[in-house]
Amino acid sequence: MTLRFCIFRLSWVVLLLGVAARADVAAFDLSGPQVEVWVTRDGKTLPIAEVPNLHAGDKLWLHPELPPGQ
Repeated sequence: MTLRFCIFRLSWVVLLLGVAARADVAAFDLSGPQVEVWVTRDGKTLPIAEVPNLHAGDKLWLHPELPPGQ
């Protein structure tokens, strides 16, 4: 019984160490210009954050904030 309990505890420790190692993965992020996005639907224009789903016929307006000369 004691050997089984030690093996059980050791397997949990190994499992938790594996989960902790995966949690430290760095996110992939690229810096770039800010992009302003608006959606026009049925004559109303809203920011993209206020539109949960796009529908057929929606018009998108995209405006990147690029530095002068680009």
